[in-house]
Amino acid sequence: MNSADRRGVPLRGALFCGGLLLAMAAQAAGGVFKWVDRNGITRYDDQSLLAERMTRATIARGSVAADARATVPSELVTEVARQCSDFKELSASYAEARDVYGRDPVGNQYRFSPNQVALEVARLNEKARRYCRPLAAQHLLEEAREEMRREEAIRTVQSGQ
Repeated sequence: MNSADRRGVPLRGALFCGGLLLAMAAQAAGGVFKWVDRNGITRYDDQSLLAERMTRATIARGSVAADARATVPSELVTEVARQCSDFKELSASYAEARDVYGRDPVGNQYRFSPNQVALEVARLNEKARRYCRPLAAQHLLEEAREEMRREEAIRTVQSGQ
């Protein structure tokens, strides 16, 4: 083997390793999950059944949880994204407005004080954080399910008395 051939071997090895690392990084950045629904239809998604994005931590664990109830309907994801945008927009509008007006329960209009505006902006920012966090639709769906379980437990206790 001449010296020109030997120089090509490390270069090809380095290119192969670089390509392999690039492929692994692409897989870590996001993946496609294959699952079969109740009706036997094969589905594909970019999230696992628990809506975990393919991350290094998920890869390190070597498993993807399989809770079929955790799949979030696409309509909910769309609605949560819209709410996120709306709350951000409203918060910015309130913060930038020269005057903000509200209505009391009787229907009379009144001007917000600077403290009322600040409280409303804080409330809207909190809602935006809740609807704009990563996997917000998943979290909100789970919160709703947990609330339903609590209400069911209360009804069960009340009916047993």
